Amino acid sequence: MTVKMFFIPVLLSMVLSMRAQQGNAFEIIQACIHHHDPNRRWQNLRGKFDYKIIRNGAKDRTFEIFFDNKKNTFKYQITSDSLRFSQSFENEKYYSAMNENVSLSDLDKIKFNLTDERTLYLKEVYTYLMGLPMLLADDFRFMKGDVEEAVFNGSQCYKISFEYLPINENETWCFYINKFTFILEGYRFFKEDASLDGEFIFLEDYQKMDGILIPAVKKWYWNKDGSFFRTDTTLKFSKR
Repeated sequence: MTVKMFFIPVLLSMVLSMRAQQGNAFEIIQACIHHHDPNRRWQNLRGKFDYKIIRNGAKDRTFEIFFDNKKNTFKYQITSDSLRFSQSFENEKYYSAMNENVSLSDLDKIKFNLTDERTLYLKEVYTYLMGLPMLLADDFRFMKGDVEEAVFNGSQCYKISFEYLPINENETWCFYINKFTFILEGYRFFKEDASLDGEFIFLEDYQKMDGILIPAVKKWYWNKDGSFFRTDTTLKFSKR
């Protein structure tokens, strides 16, 4: 047998193995998505989340998030120090207001962090975090490595990693899917090394919101030392 003839079946075996792992990851994520959103309602979700963030060493923050995914509109609204701020994206345009006044100067937008860049950040972050695991169906091109097995928050899980391109923050995200229920138990993300930077989040208190299984509680921890620093809670969901 020549060297070339020997390497052909080996290479073929490696390719088939890679495809099997990718197919397995695809099936696991599809099962997870089906568990959370069996009727595919996320893409047409229209509603309001009353949200609260409690963070160590910072003032509690309570605000409202509005989604209309069918129209790709988003709104973030908060009251702070008797001032009511809103930032929204609608009809491919950004809007901001303070006490319903939409005629804000550039200085006011910078002073109160009401810039278009900030609105885009809020839209991307909350759409992504609230839309998991459903949004992973469009991210398979970022999948990195094979399906692994891991214990996460005390549960036996499948661990599936995605390495996003620099245009998408150059972050690695690891998703932990329960091996038996296919519920998304949480995720971990980092830029360089999970032992040095980034965070991991436990998802708890899952509730049906417009037919979608969504965690009412997210508990955040630092990767570098495992210390807890923040809790996000959905206080109420209102279908609109």
